[in-house]
Amino acid sequence: MIHCQIAGLPRRLLAGWLATVLGTSLSLASLPTLAAISVTLTDDTPTLVAETATCKSLITGKDFTTCKSTATVSTTAIGGGATPDVEFKKSFDAWNAGLPADAKWTLVSAGLLPGGTLKISVFDAFAGNSSAGVEIRVLWDYDGTTKDQYYWAQGLLDNYTLTPLAIVAPFYEMDNGGSSISALYPFQYADKHFYDKPAAPWPNSSFVARALLARQDSTFRTLTVYEGIAYSFALSAVAVVPEPASALLALAGLAWLAVRRQRG
Repeated sequence: MIHCQIAGLPRRLLAGWLATVLGTSLSLASLPTLAAISVTLTDDTPTLVAETATCKSLITGKDFTTCKSTATVSTTAIGGGATPDVEFKKSFDAWNAGLPADAKWTLVSAGLLPGGTLKISVFDAFAGNSSAGVEIRVLWDYDGTTKDQYYWAQGLLDNYTLTPLAIVAPFYEMDNGGSSISALYPFQYADKHFYDKPAAPWPNSSFVARALLARQDSTFRTLTVYEGIAYSFALSAVAVVPEPASALLALAGLAWLAVRRQRG
């Protein structure tokens, strides 16, 4: 008897595998039809751009005006292919590269989800005096009996760190709370909704996220990914130019310090 886990195989591969094993032709019509999951924005008043007249960098202390958080979200599902989503894989690989040689993980794609809809009930950019970002809530609306076997995993491409607080060159990472034993997003909910509210410092932080439904096997260290959503935000602001009088006072102060050094 041949034993093989086939639940996650794409429909076209499953048909070919069964035909080979059974030695008979198998019509695709005899298999359940799966299609890419639909993504709907159910938030009646989504906020794609949030602005505040003034803001301050917590890193440098400098003041800015026309401070803006611009957010995007795709209403087309990502993932679901024969190979893992390319950008998500870069985040996974960056995390995996930092693990010991005997504790590496494997990322595989199982194709499409079994059904349902991804409903984005909250999507709002926000902008405050010291930070800005986006708030998102996504529900996997699905009544299948296997729903409890799925969890959210999120890969990031961002350009800031919180500890220490800094704006840096863009880098990939898994949003898993710094865990070395799990690739999953640290916040999971019984109804399988996804929620995040990332915030970043002014003036030019950026954040790109790809959140996928997945199954995790911690024993064999395998993360199997399916479909999900992509969203992002980017901050922009205009530096405050000192008024002429203020600039002259600053120059005078520098000149005074220079004279003091020379005399000392």
